[in-house]
Amino acid sequence: MSQALAAVLKRDRAMVALGLAGVVIVSWAYLICMDWGMRHMDVGMQMVIMPAMEHWNAWDLVLVFLMWAVMMVAMMVPAASPTILLFAEINRRRHQRRGTFAATGQFLLGYLAVWTGFSLFATIAQWGLLTAALVSPMMASTSNVLAAGLLLMAGLFQLSRLKYACLAHCRSPIGFFATEWREGLWGAFKMGLKHGG
Repeated sequence: MSQALAAVLKRDRAMVALGLAGVVIVSWAYLICMDWGMRHMDVGMQMVIMPAMEHWNAWDLVLVFLMWAVMMVAMMVPAASPTILLFAEINRRRHQRRGTFAATGQFLLGYLAVWTGFSLFATIAQWGLLTAALVSPMMASTSNVLAAGLLLMAGLFQLSRLKYACLAHCRSPIGFFATEWREGLWGAFKMGLKHGG
């Protein structure tokens, strides 16, 4: 590898890592501010707001969805960062004259699309559990059957073939890139969707 390419790869890695760190920092800052606001709410205000959370309106759905989506970004971007950095490096090596940032951004957007879909599912599940009075407005289980069922499902997952299939899928991104590489921005997005899912 030439020294010029090595310098470009090093610079690209630093730029992508800084971008990912920025996304994570902004996400965690949002979550911390949201938590601080909830903790420092006037006691009388809590009594007014918490019971109202049992009957969500459209704005409540948007806020809860936003909370889930930002929380997924804050937690999952750090876990996906090694794969995203590897994608950026492979893409740069394949296309030395073209930049890697747009394709890397599309790859990340593919991941984010999957996590946003999960956030929508989590929002609907949270609303359903709250509406059915299976959880409190603070998301504590009010049903021993629900709590036991969730623990049982988590335990069974640990013994399932699905767990090992998921682990095999996410352990080696090099194998994924070797067999699933797609060119262009749309290809990068589709790879992010597939690997993020």
